[in-house]
Amino acid sequence: MRVACIASLLAGLVLAGPTNAAVMLQIKEHTDPGVVVRVSGSLNLTGLGDPSRRRLDVDTAPLVTPSVGYIGAGLPGLDDSNLFADFYQDVFTNPVDSFGLGGPADHWSNSTVPGFFAIAMAENALLLPAGYKSNSPIDAYTDYVGAPGFTLKSLGLDFGTYDFDLINGEHVTVQVAPVPLPATAALLAVGLVALAAAARGTARRSPQMV
Repeated sequence: MRVACIASLLAGLVLAGPTNAAVMLQIKEHTDPGVVVRVSGSLNLTGLGDPSRRRLDVDTAPLVTPSVGYIGAGLPGLDDSNLFADFYQDVFTNPVDSFGLGGPADHWSNSTVPGFFAIAMAENALLLPAGYKSNSPIDAYTDYVGAPGFTLKSLGLDFGTYDFDLINGEHVTVQVAPVPLPATAALLAVGLVALAAAARGTARRSPQMV
């Protein structure tokens, strides 16, 4: 009983604790060759300064370019008049040089739902749709499909989970699958420890045969 109570308490703490990401950017492989880049969450922009405005090319805005630390998802708008992004520079306290050795993908198949988010580590920058307001939902994705079929390896992406802090205390986590979410891994570890402890307790209480 005591072990079960402790395990429940620890599991509750794991699930109730912070996810360490205001925005989660995930890159995963499809079972049939293909890669999806999905972003979700929201950001408080307080303390990030005033952005510059950049026009994005519809053919290049969503592309993943690991070698310069660029990963984007979605498009800022559905027509040429709305292909602009707010560019916040010098916002990450711990930028990386790259996410792998790959260059830009040569083709992709994007959703038709408007939404956009990108990080550009070479410029220590964050890109959001023009006029994005603090704490508004961020939800977008880009599919990389088509012959001969994309994989994380073919895109030149390294597996891993990267946690980035913004200068205002917000967080962005980039996860290149297949890596389990930290909370899931911790919960699994708690469960295994609890089961092992319970098994030892049962063995100690078992009557000895004479």
